[in-house]
Amino acid sequence: MRGLYSIPAGDDFLGLLAAHLITLSDLPEVRVYVPTRRAVLALRERLAAAAGGGLLLPRIVPLGDVDEDALLLTGDETLDLEADGLPPVPGFHRVAKLAGLIARWRDQYRPDGPAPAEDLSLALSLAKLIDQLATEEVDPAQLKEPISGDLAEHWKDTEVFLRIITEHWPAHLAEHGWSDSGARRSQLLRIQAQAWAVDPPQTPVIIAGSTGSIPATAALMDVVRGLPKGLVILPGFDASLSEEAWKAVDEGHPQWGFKHLLTERLDVGPEAVLPWPGSADRPGSADRPGLNARRGLINLALWPAELTDGWLAERDRALPEALVNEALDGLTVLEAPHAEGEALLIAVTMRERLEEPGASCALVTPDRALARRVSALLRRWQVDVDDSAGLPLGASEPLVLIRLLLEATAEDFSPVTLLALLKHPQCRLGLGTDEKTKWVARLEMQFLRGNSGASTLAQLKDDMASRGGESEAVFWQLLERVVPLLSSYATFDAWIGAAVGASEALAADVANTPGAELLWQGDAGEAAGVFLAEILGEAASLPCRSPHQAALMLSALLEGRRVRPTALRHPRLFIWGPLEARLLAPDTLILGGLNEGVWPADPGIDPWLNRPMRKALGLPPPERLLGLSAHDFAQAACARDVVMTYAKRREGAPALPSRWIVRLRQILRKRRDEGKENPPQSPDIGLKAQRPILDGVAALDRAPDYAPCLPPEPRPPVSVRPTELAVTRIETLIRDPYALYAEKILKLRPFEAFAGALTPGARGSLLHEILEHVLKAGASRAVDVTAFLEIARQSLASRRISAADRAFLWPRIEQLAEDFLAFEAGLEPGPETRLIEAAARWQVPGTDPPFTLTSRADRIDLYAEGKAMIIDYKSGTAPSGKVVAAGYAPQLPLTAALLETGAFDIDHPPQAEDIEYGHMKIGGKANELRLTKVAGKGS
Repeated sequence: MRGLYSIPAGDDFLGLLAAHLITLSDLPEVRVYVPTRRAVLALRERLAAAAGGGLLLPRIVPLGDVDEDALLLTGDETLDLEADGLPPVPGFHRVAKLAGLIARWRDQYRPDGPAPAEDLSLALSLAKLIDQLATEEVDPAQLKEPISGDLAEHWKDTEVFLRIITEHWPAHLAEHGWSDSGARRSQLLRIQAQAWAVDPPQTPVIIAGSTGSIPATAALMDVVRGLPKGLVILPGFDASLSEEAWKAVDEGHPQWGFKHLLTERLDVGPEAVLPWPGSADRPGSADRPGLNARRGLINLALWPAELTDGWLAERDRALPEALVNEALDGLTVLEAPHAEGEALLIAVTMRERLEEPGASCALVTPDRALARRVSALLRRWQVDVDDSAGLPLGASEPLVLIRLLLEATAEDFSPVTLLALLKHPQCRLGLGTDEKTKWVARLEMQFLRGNSGASTLAQLKDDMASRGGESEAVFWQLLERVVPLLSSYATFDAWIGAAVGASEALAADVANTPGAELLWQGDAGEAAGVFLAEILGEAASLPCRSPHQAALMLSALLEGRRVRPTALRHPRLFIWGPLEARLLAPDTLILGGLNEGVWPADPGIDPWLNRPMRKALGLPPPERLLGLSAHDFAQAACARDVVMTYAKRREGAPALPSRWIVRLRQILRKRRDEGKENPPQSPDIGLKAQRPILDGVAALDRAPDYAPCLPPEPRPPVSVRPTELAVTRIETLIRDPYALYAEKILKLRPFEAFAGALTPGARGSLLHEILEHVLKAGASRAVDVTAFLEIARQSLASRRISAADRAFLWPRIEQLAEDFLAFEAGLEPGPETRLIEAAARWQVPGTDPPFTLTSRADRIDLYAEGKAMIIDYKSGTAPSGKVVAAGYAPQLPLTAALLETGAFDIDHPPQAEDIEYGHMKIGGKANELRLTKVAGKGS
């Protein structure tokens, strides 16, 4: 056998390939190229199973893990080619150098441009563009030609910026004798193709499962199909497309990749692709009589958009009504109310498959958040399934600890950042787990909360020196460990080196095991160590002058980096990405995340090249990714047992099902409704609903029947009830008596806020204090804005408030000064007597035991003829007159009653009918503070 073949979707690709390979007498000399490392392992397993014993395996090599998915080559695999080229540039060296070139460009053209963290993000984006150009074998120098046309100004700015990769970067590579990884991979493939064209190998060479979307791979396929024993086997080529449909295939169609490969790369027509022997009449095919019907249904649902006017005629030809049930056998579509519900549906489905002896099940999804949710939910049944795409490297414990260190340093070890650091599991401080937990709790409650708590490292050092007690020794050890981060550095590698040293010191345990041994263990630790070593070796040239910048730069570098598990935890359940799932055939395949914008993903906008530029350069349009995704979907949808899932809402917003689900439903709905005057409105279109799964998920977290209890009605004995309440607590007694019960009877107290935190209560207390000092400074009319603000500065200086909160609060205090003094100037005539923070106590007559009502009035202005005005300052919303009249806000009416009864220290208490009371609201709009007077008469 030689030439170009195809194994249709739904067939066991690797099984058929393995069945052919074991028939070859020269198997050890065979070379097989497959798309991914996972396909390499799976093919080895199939060969061993087919041989039934010992077997000398062929050389099986992956063409690359992400080449055809993201059109970028990573250089992670070694191709074992009989040629070599220039060594690849070290990965982070390229990013660091590009960031340096961007910084030079910024200094010259945009002095007020992005900061170092943005430089790194731009460098990573440029690196992707370089790889894409190399993958498509486009000379970067060609970028000058399409950009020089009649374009908008920002594209002309882009031309200047792109000189970095058209001029400066190639010169740097030539100087060091390096090549980009993508260019090197393409070069090696081209060299191998040329070598085989000149001297064809006489042993079998097979390229299996590749779509040939990369020019160099396509060139190698072109040579291999002409070798004496060369085979190219395409996955899921649709030979049933008519000539008209083949011509109409566009970039979003699953066959676009094959059309481009055959017509543009191999210069042949679709008739050149032969069916793989045994793909139609393989042993055991009788157990799937509906396979061809399923293929017909999926291919028809993805019919070229240009020809949808003839969709129904094609449906009748390719999928007669008699075959619909066969096509739908084993196909399920599940709709979840939201993304969390979709994960639960998938987890229940996977768990159910474990009840079938030997059955395997895989979730295939490009949505990594969905994959993580499913993995977490499966642990509910003690089932551990790793996402084979890995977890974000930035979420690994070592790197989270380093980022927390940098953020805490940037915030001067504020209470929130310090506690986040101390509560990290890798921050052991040389203590046992229980001992550390108790120490951190003591530190939080004694030193970091309340008005007297420390909001900065300097304050914490002073407090610890004066009242440290048993917390003091551990604190000084902590301080000693973070000392390297308290210096000033000028480069990124210096900050990272200091953070690494501090994190290793913090990670040491109670047995004095060095933190370096504990921090870098396991898959995540090893990956983090390699990543940081790469940074420390190449980041000396990156300017960075603050820990905040270092944290941002580190986050930018971690974007997209993942930790892959070295060994999978479960032998029968798997979570794969669409590329990894190619060629693999578990018993049940779950296609998750089938929402528009997720699968298929939005191709987005190229930040560097618009569509005319890409076309002029010969780069594929962004929609090409849609075609690759559609091919992955069509392949997977033809599996034996397929479950498709999508969510009605994602991230709190309505979400649409994938265009493929919509097309599939539409074609089935048209058949159901044909010839009916009043077709049913039910969304049921013949796809299995799998009611047992839906019912099981609904029942999983359903609470048992219960009898709702009555609301709490605390009735403590009179002997333990409070005998004294302030007028402000009377409102609490009316509105929420249980809160008063918890405070006065149960003696419960809420935690105080963190030191320096500007809570609503702290803000109100501060503003009350300022106004009290202003009024006590003398007649308020003698106080001008300057004197008011000086009093405010003194009050602020006496409190531990963060710099950010001070910056937020000061403009509002300036507005308060103007508004307050304007309010005072409007009081004509002025009061004869003014009481500030006046206290009152009054024993309510006829109470047993005696009950005392107390009050502390913010301000009472006494006028002639026995009139009075009671003013209460509110930093929040003041109650309306209707609420006061209804008795739900009794503070001021009760204060007026106390004033009338003589509870305040006044020689001649005013009569109730002469009393006016009001609220002075402090706060409101985001950028100003306003005073509002609400007046009324009588108590």
